[in-house]
Amino acid sequence: MADENKKNSMLDGLSEEQKAEIENMSYEEARDKLAQIVQSLDQGGQTLESSTKAWQYGVALAQHAQALLQKVAEQLAAVEESQRAAGESAGTQDNLANF
Repeated sequence: MADENKKNSMLDGLSEEQKAEIENMSYEEARDKLAQIVQSLDQGGQTLESSTKAWQYGVALAQHAQALLQKVAEQLAAVEESQRAAGESAGTQDNLANF
């Protein structure tokens, strides 16, 4: 619950358009945009306000990318479990029901 509140507070500084833009990004798009923001922040020369907004956008991008990675990890775990279960019944009477 605390993580969800923290995530929501990070998104509070973003416009609805920015939130929708991030939500529709692929992992690669979010990663690349985040790298651009980090590079921009590293170069400096921005006002405190623009740096803060860029940082908030970057945090939202990082959270989105992490959520996408987590989803893939869960999918891979499900496939591995399915393969493990299939391997355990390979060559037994249990797998004949599928034919």
